[in-house]
Amino acid sequence: MALERTSNSFHWADYVILVLSLLISCSVGIYFALSGGKQKTTAEYLMGDRSMRLVPVSVSLVASFLSAILILGHPAEIYLNGIGFHFHLIGATIAYLTTAFLFVGLFYQLRITSAFEYLEQRFQSKLVRCIGTLLNLVIMIMYAGSAIFAPCTATERVTDSAVRREYVIAACGIIGTFYTLLGGMKAVVWVDAIQAGIMLAGTVAVAVKAVVDSGGFGQMWQLNMDYGRLQLPPLTADPRERHSLWGMIFGQAMYWLIQVAVSQPSVQRYCSLPSLRAAKLSVVFGLVGHWIMVSVCTLVGLAIFGRYASVACDIHAAGWADTNQIVTYYVMERMSVPGFPGLFTAALLAAALSSVSSSLSSVSTIAWTDLLRPYACKKLPESRATLVAKSLVAAAGLLSTAVAYIVAQLGGTIIQAVTTFLGAAAGPSVGLFLLGCLFPCANWLGAAVGPLVGLACSMWIGIGAYSISRENVRLPANITGCQLEQQFSTTDTTAASSIMTSSLDWGSTEGGLTEKSSSGFLQEYIYTISYVWTPVVGVLVTVSVGLVCSCLTRRSSWLKCGIEPIKVQRRHLLAGVARLYEAAGCGGCLAKDEAAGVGNQEAEDGNLEKRRSKSAVGARVHPLKQPSRMRRKSTDGIEAVGTGDSLQLRNI
Repeated sequence: MALERTSNSFHWADYVILVLSLLISCSVGIYFALSGGKQKTTAEYLMGDRSMRLVPVSVSLVASFLSAILILGHPAEIYLNGIGFHFHLIGATIAYLTTAFLFVGLFYQLRITSAFEYLEQRFQSKLVRCIGTLLNLVIMIMYAGSAIFAPCTATERVTDSAVRREYVIAACGIIGTFYTLLGGMKAVVWVDAIQAGIMLAGTVAVAVKAVVDSGGFGQMWQLNMDYGRLQLPPLTADPRERHSLWGMIFGQAMYWLIQVAVSQPSVQRYCSLPSLRAAKLSVVFGLVGHWIMVSVCTLVGLAIFGRYASVACDIHAAGWADTNQIVTYYVMERMSVPGFPGLFTAALLAAALSSVSSSLSSVSTIAWTDLLRPYACKKLPESRATLVAKSLVAAAGLLSTAVAYIVAQLGGTIIQAVTTFLGAAAGPSVGLFLLGCLFPCANWLGAAVGPLVGLACSMWIGIGAYSISRENVRLPANITGCQLEQQFSTTDTTAASSIMTSSLDWGSTEGGLTEKSSSGFLQEYIYTISYVWTPVVGVLVTVSVGLVCSCLTRRSSWLKCGIEPIKVQRRHLLAGVARLYEAAGCGGCLAKDEAAGVGNQEAEDGNLEKRRSKSAVGARVHPLKQPSRMRRKSTDGIEAVGTGDSLQLRNI
């Protein structure tokens, strides 16, 4: 018997559950606005007083970057194009481990609030700090807008268009802004932790039900194999291959490096923990959570495809489900028990809100710390400074909502749309930090020019890829078991079925996305570069241009005017980099930095004042209680306090 298009829609119980879940998120923001320090200081509002707990911070780190984009976009990608994108976990693992063992130690011992304070300390340039800040602001606003859009098409489908996507975009933007504005960093982290549990439970329930509907795991696996969904990514170096193994390794490593290592949401979280060890563990736990969520979503995509392949009715090819509505269509057809569709949709909205709130909190932090406080608000009272930070959250919420309406106009799976444009902005940002922590010879001019050129190149490629006429070639599907009388005549149905079943000869469409008609060098070799390689392009261009500019503008005997080389502190480089340069005989640009070891040890211990007071030689004098003693400040964030043998160092 042919499968008919489902007409199931929301029950009144689903609407109740959906509204209650949104009220819970709002109530968390209200709670933290009325408890503790009541968010009256920027330290509490932006960093949680640096006293957050390990588990909620780790969960929040995962929830911030996976959200509804993963729940809807990843299964849709697997359903349509096979298991290739699942192997991005290789690149993501490299990024997480690099962050845990290198970048966390670099940033944590500096005791920074914004990741871009590092750029000013390293390059001794406010311009470089501002460029890095503006790049990250673009990334955060774009990501928040994408996260707001992610559940909108799904909500439109489950409510049978009773709730339009425009209303859902507005609701997500308003609610996410509301509880972030009230509760600050603490509300963001705890709401993320709650929502991550709901997100995982709902996704696992869908995966289990879909596997059962496919006839069991073995039958599901065989169906996906028959239809080409289990092919490994091709081992090719051609960047035009949509999902190659090298693209999944290097491209996704760069993409997730910006998300986990140097983006403000991540730095803000692991620097809010009380010790360096806890900060490193939070990233490792985040990697475990990433693997779990991605693996479950991959299973969802395979299982839902197996369900519809078992009845020979591909819901996407039949036109019953939009690209990003595949999961919600299945939920409405096979799990339409009063209450569950509402719970699943609530999980989608909650997941979107977790990403939105994290982005808004980060935008507020870096805009205040890097752009306003150093220049326009130096003498602003603490109460008014907190008010300004909250105003920035509101402004960022409005911008993100506007971006969501723009993202709604893009084609393809949401995973591809988000990765393309975020990757274009993320590559130059990663390149800027790598330029600082790997290359002591890089100066401020190279750091200023490099990311601007990198951003221009990667955005040019990303926009060009969307502007050319392309044909989305999917892996084989079958609609012979679909009841299509309402959409096609008998002749049309037979023709459509013939076309879809004939696509079983799919060898020439491997990779999922091909160029239909192209002409010229740009269309054939540049605009066809896979979206997973876009971050790599940004990194390579940024680092290359930055190094060339630094070399050309360095003061030398043949160049009468130039930039005086600076002595780079070892604590501004990744662990081991300084020793490599010294071993190669290139340590002339390195400064003596005895404070680095002190800073690392004290930060890891989490008890700065106690350790300093015990380290004094001779008289045990606490420098903070002796204001008459000499204090010597330096520009690298270290202050020498005391005199003679009692001289001690502390971070400022």
